Amino acid sequence: MLTNIAGSTPRIGSTLRLQVANLPMSPFNAAMGFIGFDATNWDGAPLPIDFTPLGFTGCSVWLAPAITNFVPNTNGVALWDVFIPLNVFYLGVDVFFQALVLVPGWNPAGFVFSNAGHGVMGSP
Repeated sequence: MLTNIAGSTPRIGSTLRLQVANLPMSPFNAAMGFIGFDATNWDGAPLPIDFTPLGFTGCSVWLAPAITNFVPNTNGVALWDVFIPLNVFYLGVDVFFQALVLVPGWNPAGFVFSNAGHGVMGSP
């Protein structure tokens, strides 16, 4: 499950702290974090997109990924720090987050998508 760390909010010039929890305990079950700025369509396809037909049983993509980060798994929790530049251009911008976790055998694809998160970038 993707959540923000208590008290962490997306503010320019700061680091947003997120976590992906309830992962398998192995560091081999790494996560990929996706950041996007659109949750309505991805390359013309309306979101969310059900990835079940692609082998991701029960999984949906909720955002159009623009940035991808590797997020290491430590004891079943992946801590994800997202630095937001100190630039007024980002004020009021919607930002969306989702993670993909390697879980061989969970479904035919061997990966599971998390829930999605949403924030609006604010001032420091």
